[in-house]
Amino acid sequence: MTQATLNIFQNFHCIAGDCKHSCCIGWEIDIDEDALDDYRQVGGDFGRRLSTNIEWTDTPHFKLTKDERRPFLNQQNLCDIILNLGEESLCQICTDHPRFRNFFSDHTEIGLGLCCEAAAKQVLSFKEKAEEVVLVEEDGSEPLSEWEQTILSARQKLMDIAQDRSLPFSARLQKISDYAGAKAAQKSLSDWAAFYKTLERLSPDWDEELEILPQIETPLQNPPEALPDTPFEQLLVYFLYRHLPDAENEQDLKKRAGFAALSCQILFALCSEKTANGKPFSVNTLAELARTYSSEIEYSQENIDSLLDVL
Repeated sequence: MTQATLNIFQNFHCIAGDCKHSCCIGWEIDIDEDALDDYRQVGGDFGRRLSTNIEWTDTPHFKLTKDERRPFLNQQNLCDIILNLGEESLCQICTDHPRFRNFFSDHTEIGLGLCCEAAAKQVLSFKEKAEEVVLVEEDGSEPLSEWEQTILSARQKLMDIAQDRSLPFSARLQKISDYAGAKAAQKSLSDWAAFYKTLERLSPDWDEELEILPQIETPLQNPPEALPDTPFEQLLVYFLYRHLPDAENEQDLKKRAGFAALSCQILFALCSEKTANGKPFSVNTLAELARTYSSEIEYSQENIDSLLDVL
């Protein structure tokens, strides 16, 4: 099947031991059958270590240590499975992370999730407009359904608005909010902070940001000069590209556009607070906020559903 991506996602490299927020900490990872079969064949001391540190349940997964580290994450934050068996021996989830996929009848899209700090920095540092890149082209796929065509057409129009550099970012975001029904704009940042506090939360860092949010005056109408448009443009493109393909109907499509706009509004506000009083803007600051937000919201289907319900 044809595979495509955006240029903002290309040439990704894991930073391994230099990562401050390792994906091998705090996440329970299921092991696919192919990887499990390979692990059963490993002999010697490492084979015994593998067997001991796998939970052999109906859904096999790696056990976590008492400090929630994966048992094969060593003290240098490197993976002992890779060091002993090679990268090709990783289970499918570890091989894919932080990639996500959108599936259509005639092609599959591949992107990078912002829960990964290296992915977030790469996407938000990209200077050019996001464009589709075909990775693998194959004939013989089924044609797009009428609804798939509707999704892709609507998403392209919204991505064109997001990348209209003749307008300030705040104006582009407002246009997308208007398309979505402007429900996000009808609540204050204080209201949204209270709602986000009702969602499942993972990290005290996110709790701290939610405490700050009500104290911020809405900056979209008068954004700080320190905040450049392009990183937020890439952020908006990311949310649209990732979440609109899951829409089930016209209303759901608008809700997901609203989710993209709301997410950018929240992150724009938090980033504006961190550049207040003459403090310089840093892509790293926005990337860390986006990483936290993505981990807290995008990787909990329950949280996504709750937000879509109120949008």
